[in-house]
Amino acid sequence: MNLKWDLRAFLLRIVMAGVIFFCAGCETHPYSDDTYRIGGFISGYQLPEGLTIRSQSGEVMEVVGRQFSFDKQLMDNDVYSVTIAEQPDVQICKVINGSGVVDDAHVDDIEIHCRSWLMEKTFFKENSSKALSLALDKDSNQHTVAAWQEDKGGSQSEITVRLYKDNEEYWFGSFDINRSSNATDPQLSAQGEREFVLAWESLDLNEASPTSQIRITQYNPVESTGPNVSVSRPGSNATEPAVASNDNADAIVLWKQADESGTQRVWSSSKTDAEGLGWTLPSLVSTDSAGGDVSHLQVAMNPNGEAVAIWLEQNNEGIDKVRANFYTPENGWLNVPFNLNADSQTDALTPDLTIDGNGNVVAVWVQQGNEKTTRSVWINTYVPGVNRNQWNVPRELEVEAAGNAALSPQVMAYKSTQAMVVWSQDDGTGVNRIWAMTHSPNGEWSVFALSNITAQMDVEGAEQPQIAQDDDGNVIVVWRQSIDGKASIWSNTYTPVSGWGDPVQIESTNADDSTEPLITMGKTGQAVVIWRKETSGDLLFNRFE
Repeated sequence: MNLKWDLRAFLLRIVMAGVIFFCAGCETHPYSDDTYRIGGFISGYQLPEGLTIRSQSGEVMEVVGRQFSFDKQLMDNDVYSVTIAEQPDVQICKVINGSGVVDDAHVDDIEIHCRSWLMEKTFFKENSSKALSLALDKDSNQHTVAAWQEDKGGSQSEITVRLYKDNEEYWFGSFDINRSSNATDPQLSAQGEREFVLAWESLDLNEASPTSQIRITQYNPVESTGPNVSVSRPGSNATEPAVASNDNADAIVLWKQADESGTQRVWSSSKTDAEGLGWTLPSLVSTDSAGGDVSHLQVAMNPNGEAVAIWLEQNNEGIDKVRANFYTPENGWLNVPFNLNADSQTDALTPDLTIDGNGNVVAVWVQQGNEKTTRSVWINTYVPGVNRNQWNVPRELEVEAAGNAALSPQVMAYKSTQAMVVWSQDDGTGVNRIWAMTHSPNGEWSVFALSNITAQMDVEGAEQPQIAQDDDGNVIVVWRQSIDGKASIWSNTYTPVSGWGDPVQIESTNADDSTEPLITMGKTGQAVVIWRKETSGDLLFNRFE
């Protein structure tokens, strides 16, 4: 035996093993000046739990802490990209500056911003008055405006408007509409940066026999407030305003008012200039009214200034029908409104609608059953390119294992391919849940698990759902949730990547029940929700940032 050569062979094997051990990570961690790491940082108020990201090579990693870096490094001029593989349960994260080309340096400026709910705060609290009838909207530059009816006691109410400056801790500015009148039912719509259209019902208390009017103003919280003008017809009470606008300074307002014969009709006025001076004379929306009452007016507008309106109207048999009409700036309203639930012989309730940038429309409502003891959600849709009165066939949104008492459907459009509907409905045991359905690109309706978000909780009921959506298809739903005899505001988030997350309470429960949540969401994902306290009339808000 040659001990000398055996020892050399043994030492060589040790050295080679060390080289192999040392180079085991050469592909992912090459110690070379010619390769560069790909990474960045997490921003936002709270660290995400469960966030998983993916690189261009398919490498997936769960992010822990504020910094991240992928194992595999890249060469100069290599293309890199980072995407979200799995969203956190109660947050929505977005990649910023997530793609590019390696330029002879490490990439460490990829930002992943994770939004989350913060702590609720009070922004209106008065011992001598209460807030009622909330309105909320957000402009194109993420400024949020809230309006509400402030009950002063007795017979007088004012409309108060305040602006929330994005990423600051307070609401500021106040515009009180008080012209010796009783001002109620504010309606608000954003049109461009820091420009809002505000409509309300006004009753002049100085008149001997006052009639209510629909008044409207152009509101800029930072610079000035436009003229306060009446757009309704004189001589009879005008009520139930509804307003819509777009970022091109187009706007339209609807209201309910009797014509010369005393028949209740739906009327409208539209704005023809950016300053809000040229509101048109009232024109009929419900041109063929049968003489029954009209109610629940809703209107939406697309970027081209085209609008669609829906409302409830009693027919000759006293049955509330869902009716619709289209408006274009060139031709005004169509001559004949369309019955969205033409064959129904029972009452429709609480309609809502949405219109996307391409003119696709989704209308939803609650329809009573034949025995008037059941209620379910129905939809009808309109796709541009055909006759304006050629809506599709109405259909019921069937929910497996649901009960028979649907309430308060809300619908929101995402671009031109998808719309989501949320509503409250009992689960078959008498407990109300929040349900959701989404309209997919192929036109099919599919159920998501929003109905399950309270299944594991000892709950008494969920109601008053509200929905908001950003340009990436992320959705936030808020609602009033009763638990142990107390009502507070809860939320859940939906993302195209991960679906629905977990429910989260976004306020601290106290003795005064919360009610009437409203939410608005910016194009890039910031959201604000406001609600009021039932007994005190205080207003609270929370931010999703």
